[in-house]
Amino acid sequence: MQTLPVRFGQPACDEGYGPEIDHDIWYRWKPAVAILAGAYAVNTSLMTSVDTKIAIYSGTDCGTSTLLGCNDDACDYQSEVMFSPKPGVEYLIRIGTYFGSGGDGGSGAFSIFGI
Repeated sequence: MQTLPVRFGQPACDEGYGPEIDHDIWYRWKPAVAILAGAYAVNTSLMTSVDTKIAIYSGTDCGTSTLLGCNDDACDYQSEVMFSPKPGVEYLIRIGTYFGSGGDGGSGAFSIFGI
């Protein structure tokens, strides 16, 4: 995984398809104190018709957050990132489309679930 500086000083993920995420939206997520220990997944499979890309960062400061994981095309053109969140720690979840996939983005949903 290669990290490169991008918009807002966030490191980007390049899995061989380029580091950019287009038509993106950012979410803040803080797991409840009582979450189960173990890995969680952020997933867009079967919830959108666009070519998605996801990146997860620890912390919420755009200049100092750390890239924990990212994915483009885990299942067909949908994405999934697995990580092990810590209770009470805030994370940034960035979801968008593969850069250059065309169009103006699209609608969809994502899920966060324990695995």
